Amino acid sequence: MLIYIISLAVRDSFAEFEQYKQLLTWIESGHVNSVTSSIVWDEFAQHFAENKTLAENDQNKLKSVLKSYASCLAEPAKTNINSVADMMDLVTILEDIEKRIWQNTYVINENAALRNHAHFRVLHKMSPSKKKDQYKDSFIWVTFLQMASTLSTTQYEV
Repeated sequence: MLIYIISLAVRDSFAEFEQYKQLLTWIESGHVNSVTSSIVWDEFAQHFAENKTLAENDQNKLKSVLKSYASCLAEPAKTNINSVADMMDLVTILEDIEKRIWQNTYVINENAALRNHAHFRVLHKMSPSKKKDQYKDSFIWVTFLQMASTLSTTQYEV
């Protein structure tokens, strides 16, 4: 789920940074269609500020580690690493990637059929609601199932 690119990328030491950039390229070029449920959009909007703050805190910790490491080095390496740490603004870059992905994402709105199907899955403890009542997860899942059932399989042959 692309909802938390900013916080996930920072928390995973920016391990997927290049993959996020590649995914954005595929989406913007039309090679990949980005589609999601309105619940995902609502949750993203609701938690964006909190996740951005967490990401900024993690980025500041990373900067601090780099500067601490640099303090053990001789010049010019010390100055170079400190300069890199000072210029680091990966959160802004990730925020831009996230924004551009959302600008190219189709959001499927709630409807009665999806709500009823999600409710049924929760009541009958069907995945993803096996362990507890997870209406949001079930709604996202049934949205995906509805979308997948409408796609032409020949359109996406490998």
